[in-house]
Amino acid sequence: MNSKKAPHARDIMTKKPVTLDPQTSLYDASKLLVKRSWLSAPVVEKDGTFIGVFSQQSCMRALVDAVYEEMPSTEVLAYLDPHPITTHEDASLVRCAQTFADPKLRGPCLIVLRDNKAIGLITRGDVIISMLKYLKNAPDRDARLLYLSALSSLEDAPRFE
Repeated sequence: MNSKKAPHARDIMTKKPVTLDPQTSLYDASKLLVKRSWLSAPVVEKDGTFIGVFSQQSCMRALVDAVYEEMPSTEVLAYLDPHPITTHEDASLVRCAQTFADPKLRGPCLIVLRDNKAIGLITRGDVIISMLKYLKNAPDRDARLLYLSALSSLEDAPRFE
């Protein structure tokens, strides 16, 4: 990460995230999330097209359905979130931070898309660490203040996808 320039999504994302197939069994997907301590994983078609996110919350919904409906479906496709929070690789770190700070937008991660393909994943921890590094290494006091000012002014800014 260049310390003179504020980072973007492409600089802080986990590249080539592990993805799930929509036909992955709920058991296997849930086991993977818990074993790796992940909050979620992108779900993609065979051609790599992003279709949603399977999360620990998805696991909970599946477990409740298993109790009350005797497991009507056993595939990830039935429980994925088809409208998760996404961004693009050119999104600024400020935008990523603002997205996570917005109480109306819930989600365990930001999925970074290029041409509707999941090319990366950003967690809250990624954003916090990157913000701290940038603020510590900003070229001068004015740059740090400008960056902090940009963060606070985004409260009413228009949202990105």
